[in-house]
Amino acid sequence: MRHSIPTDCIAWLASCEIARADALTLPGPSFAAIVTLGTIAIAGLFMAFLQQRRAAAALARARFFEHHEVMTGLFNRPHFLDVLRGAMTRRRPHEHIAVFAIDLEGVRDVNDLLGNAAGDTIIRLTARALERVSGSNAIVARLSGDNFAVARLGLRNVQDAASFAATLLEAISQPQRLNGHEVMLSARIGVALAPGDSEEAAHLLKAAGLALDRACLGTGSGFTLFEKSFERALQERRELEVKIRETLEKGGFDLHFQPLFRAGSNRLAGFEALLRMPDGQGGFIPPVKFIPVAEEMGLIVEIGDWVLRRACMLAAHWPDHLSIAVNLSPAQFSAGHMSRRVRDALGESGLRADRLELEITEGLILKDDASILGELRTLKALGVAIVLDDFGTGYSSLSYLWKFPFDKIKIDRSFTDALDGEDRQVVEVLQAIMSLGRSLRLRITAEGVETGAQASFLKSLGCDEVQGYYFGRPMPVDQVALTILADAARALSDATASAPAARLAAAG
Repeated sequence: MRHSIPTDCIAWLASCEIARADALTLPGPSFAAIVTLGTIAIAGLFMAFLQQRRAAAALARARFFEHHEVMTGLFNRPHFLDVLRGAMTRRRPHEHIAVFAIDLEGVRDVNDLLGNAAGDTIIRLTARALERVSGSNAIVARLSGDNFAVARLGLRNVQDAASFAATLLEAISQPQRLNGHEVMLSARIGVALAPGDSEEAAHLLKAAGLALDRACLGTGSGFTLFEKSFERALQERRELEVKIRETLEKGGFDLHFQPLFRAGSNRLAGFEALLRMPDGQGGFIPPVKFIPVAEEMGLIVEIGDWVLRRACMLAAHWPDHLSIAVNLSPAQFSAGHMSRRVRDALGESGLRADRLELEITEGLILKDDASILGELRTLKALGVAIVLDDFGTGYSSLSYLWKFPFDKIKIDRSFTDALDGEDRQVVEVLQAIMSLGRSLRLRITAEGVETGAQASFLKSLGCDEVQGYYFGRPMPVDQVALTILADAARALSDATASAPAARLAAAG
């Protein structure tokens, strides 16, 4: 905005003649007034100049952040693609352009250990490192969160691209000192080249992203070069996403139930609810395939709440001595109000709280988040049982038992499988787990029991409950009633058979 001194004020000032210094004869206003008005005019001009500078700076800043990411000052995604398009149109026939999609690993740990400000610092340091090693013949961008992209121009071949990917990995993995701690990050990188993989900027970046997805399936740092087969995997992924969303919207998910038996008496103790997704052809899509996708889509909380409500509603019609186990995901806790949602499910179904078992994995406890531990304590206060699933597979499973008073632990099926092998140390480990469980007054369930020999051995060790194909496969809800009736008939038969022996013993 421009500012100006009023015209009449300027004319009046011009009509005032300042006499010789010795005469000090002033027509009209005093000399002091004229000086004051002059000072005001100069100050006005100076303020106008400052405001213009500020406005220009604000406009330049706004234009800068139209094209750049705020935290690091690197190009944002749209501008990265714009510049890449220009570079691809100018590419010489014998040259290649490689796009590197980069996913940092370890930033979340920095946030948890040192705070979000330290995590932001690491992001900025990584940005500078990428700029430094990329040089002037590259385009560097931060796409989101922990994700960066680099386009390297003027490469000769695939080997050059692979060599530069190794350079990027080395730059990222250099240790940094933050708040007295040495921080080391790792990364995964997906690489796509023009013209071989694509000659369009957005598609080339997508191809690098597909290669990154494949790289993330591996372990440690590393990079993966794009292959055409990745596009087929992307198409299948998109089709699965559509199917998950449609299944949820149309209420098409189903529950199957796997029985749990008391190891001592082989009597039915309850069931575990397991989510099933129909494939539309009479079968089911494996949970290991669709559940991770549902988590990435942000739908697992809604799906998990449906499982909880449905399982409670069905179990409420079973005999009172049977429990129902439901798996809870970390995402459900992250969404907040987990205890309220459990309370609502119990209230709507009429299921007694002590019949509901909530299974969590050590990944949830590993976060050591006060809010999560608070939710678990609130859940326990409701009267439900809290179960630590897949016990023994983590690095510090024993420590979790001191962080929270669990009601039960489920031994991972890998221990049961190992009973059939040559390694006899698994027996000692299982004996130690049973001893620990008894000392902490925990019930212990063994998963994956598939043979009578495994069942007998686990019973001899003092295992409380067993679960696996030997006792029963997951079944649809209409078969649950038959299983319950068969267990009741078996109990009646056992009681009838034991009655004569009891009378003989009493008579003797």
